Amino acid sequence: MSKKKKIIGAGLASLLLVTVLSYRLLIAGPAIGEVKRTTSLNEVKGAQLTRKQVDSTYFVTTIPSTLLVKTTIESGGGGIYAQYLYAEPAFGNGSQLGITIGHLNGMSLEEIPFIKQRLISPDVYQQVSKTSTSVTYQTNVKDEYATIWVYGSDYVAVAASGRSDSFGSLKEMVEESIRSWQWR
Repeated sequence: MSKKKKIIGAGLASLLLVTVLSYRLLIAGPAIGEVKRTTSLNEVKGAQLTRKQVDSTYFVTTIPSTLLVKTTIESGGGGIYAQYLYAEPAFGNGSQLGITIGHLNGMSLEEIPFIKQRLISPDVYQQVSKTSTSVTYQTNVKDEYATIWVYGSDYVAVAASGRSDSFGSLKEMVEESIRSWQWR
């Protein structure tokens, strides 16, 4: 996969994750504090996944403690107004989590660029779930998992990408970030 496709995929995946997170927050409410969870893969290895809280101008959520901030862009302008990229220190060898927040500007859920890209690429993406305000996708090779949701006049995408043999961890990364999401 080309670098451009990976960047587009990560951005789209981020948007998808944010959508699911917002939807779940409306139902279950936000979580507060540090979250420690074990995943089935980590249970086999006897390890524990530790999460840390991250704060931005627009939200607070938790991410795996192994991820570091790679990029933060907060423009406050039209269209996409905030993008965040968190990645493991070893470049190209680990997972990354992208979060994108944008204005709907009259778009429907299906018109959001992250979703539109996935709809026109069924050979790459498959829809996992959809509601009236959110949609979740994964790549067919299971190296990306993303949720996009609508929140008022904005949308959020949260996407994790990495190696296909760590798909369970990618999915958990997105879902836990959504569960712990709090708007500022």
